[in-house]
Amino acid sequence: MDAKTYNAGLAELRELRDEIRPLERQLKKLLADRDKKIAALGEYEKAKADRLATSAGLSVIDIVALVPRLGPQAPMSGPESGNVAPEATTDRPEAETAAQAIKEPVGSAAPDLRTPPVAEEQNSPGQDEEPDASAAAAAATEQAPTSAAAQPAGDSPARELPSIPAGAEGDRWFRQESNLVSKPPNFQQAVRQMAFLDTATGVLVWSGGTVLLELGRASVAEILTAVYATVPATIERIYVTGGDPWHRDANRYEFLRDAVAAWLNGPLPEGWQVESSRGKDRQAGHLVHPRNPVGRWQRGKDQHTEIRSVGEWFDPEDASPEIVRQAFVELWKALHEKWKDVVLMGSPSQTGRDLWTRTIPERGRWAEGIPCCRRRSALCCTRRPDRAAPS
Repeated sequence: MDAKTYNAGLAELRELRDEIRPLERQLKKLLADRDKKIAALGEYEKAKADRLATSAGLSVIDIVALVPRLGPQAPMSGPESGNVAPEATTDRPEAETAAQAIKEPVGSAAPDLRTPPVAEEQNSPGQDEEPDASAAAAAATEQAPTSAAAQPAGDSPARELPSIPAGAEGDRWFRQESNLVSKPPNFQQAVRQMAFLDTATGVLVWSGGTVLLELGRASVAEILTAVYATVPATIERIYVTGGDPWHRDANRYEFLRDAVAAWLNGPLPEGWQVESSRGKDRQAGHLVHPRNPVGRWQRGKDQHTEIRSVGEWFDPEDASPEIVRQAFVELWKALHEKWKDVVLMGSPSQTGRDLWTRTIPERGRWAEGIPCCRRRSALCCTRRPDRAAPS
C-alpha cells in the first residue's frame, strides 16, 4: 500500500463515520423508547417479566433491572403461624454476617466426597455463648497454612460461584405465595416433529432420513430455504447440533447478544415472517440468548418453526446429528415408562414443568393445585429444612 491508497482509505473511513453517526443516534433513541415502553408496561399489576422479555428480545434479568417490581419481592405480611416451624428460644446475634460468594481456585482438585465430613460439636444447654474472639483468631491462624497449601501452583485467578444469600434477602426466593398454585393442565400437548442440523457440515437428520444440505453462510434465510426444500412442513423444530451460526459475525459486535440478535433478525425468504402468535401452549417471538437462542418464524397461518440450540439439553461434544437424535429417542423412551403421554418440548425446563403438573392428583389432597412460591428457578418452591410443609 502506498501513501495515495492510504489517504484514499482514510477519506472512505471518514465517509463511513459520517454515515454511522446518525444511525447510532437513531439506535440510542429506539433503545430509550423501548426501555420507557417496558417501564410503562411493567406498571400493569399482572405484568410478567418473562412475557416482557420475550416481546422485547431481552432476558428476564434485563427486564427486572428496568422494572424491579417484577423481581422477587419481600412478603407483604408475616408468615402464617401454621406454615412456619417454631423458632429456637436461644438468643441470636444482633446482625447476621452477609453471605460471601463461593470462591473456587481454577484447576483445583475436586474434594473426595467419599470421606464423611467431621460433625460439629453440639452446644449443651449451658453453652450457648458466642466463642471468644481470641480463640477464633487463633483458629484462623492455624487454618491459614492449610489453605495456602491447597492453592495450585502459579497465580491462577479465583472463580466466583453464585449463591443465595442468607437472611431475609435469601428468604424472598423461598417464600410461599398466597393463592398461588400449580394446576394440572386441561389440554394435551401437541407433538412437535423435530429435525437435527449441523450447520458446520450441512448434515440434516429427521425421521425420514439423512441428507447433506448446502447452507452457504447458514443465515436464517438459507437454513429455512434449504431445510424446507427437503423436509415436510410438519417439521416444527430444528435443533442446531453444531456450527453455532448465530456467532458467525461475532467479531463485528462488542457483545455476543448483539451478534445473536442480528442473526435472528436477518432477512427472511419470501413468505416468512417472525412468529406473532400461536395457541396457549406455544410462545411467539425470538429469545435472544448469547449461547442458546431460540428463533421462531411462520409461513402463512399454518406453518410454524423454531430454530433452537441443542445446548439447551446437553453438550453434544461434536456428536453427529444422528447420535443427537438417538439421544432424544432414548430420553423419550425413559420418560414414557412413567408418563405415557410424554411430549418432549423445546427445552428441559418446559418439559419438566409440563410433566410435573401432570403428576398433580385428580382427586384428594392437592387436587385443586399444589401451593407454590415465586422462586424464579423452579416451578414449585424448594422448602428449606427449617420450614414446615404447607398445611
